[in-house]
Amino acid sequence: MATERPQSSEKHKLTLETAEIAWSELQRHFASGRLISIHPDLDLVDVAFSFSEDDRVQIKLWLDSQRLHPVTDN
Repeated sequence: MATERPQSSEKHKLTLETAEIAWSELQRHFASGRLISIHPDLDLVDVAFSFSEDDRVQIKLWLDSQRLHPVTDN
């Protein structure tokens, strides 16, 4: 039986998985339209946690307020 991890444990795991990467590592995600820009006032780990929890309400709020948006070449 799987046990549920506390939110802080999941956020800690996400924090350990974040790092700066080279543009060359992001290019294929950009080319496929799967790269998202995060407004500087948002915390990357909080956004990642919302995606990992499939928090559609929060993600939609960020998208609607343009605090999250797809990266384009415009």
